[in-house]
Amino acid sequence: MPTVDVSEVDLTNWGLHFYSKLESVDVKVKLTAKGIELFRNKGWIFPWGELHSSNDGTGILQMGIFPSEIRFFAEYFFSFGAEAVVLQPEELREAVRRKLVCALEEYNVPNS
Repeated sequence: MPTVDVSEVDLTNWGLHFYSKLESVDVKVKLTAKGIELFRNKGWIFPWGELHSSNDGTGILQMGIFPSEIRFFAEYFFSFGAEAVVLQPEELREAVRRKLVCALEEYNVPNS
């Protein structure tokens, strides 16, 4: 395993440092104005994410994650509800969609 120089790594740049050097998956998420607020409140999870805001208050979040983190970020973006739409990668988009379908099915269960 190759060695990694961490002499300039701290809590504010660790994600940027490691994700730029290892194989990562590009993620793009469309956020409503409320979604941007939610992201900013939970932004400590990945401070290396780049948020591009539009004049209408919406935005696009771009970041890199490891393929092994798809499940974690599916939970994360699922928690945003309709305030976030994963645009890519398809694997993350599908994971969030499955969670939404399961949640919807819970509301379709007849009363016993």
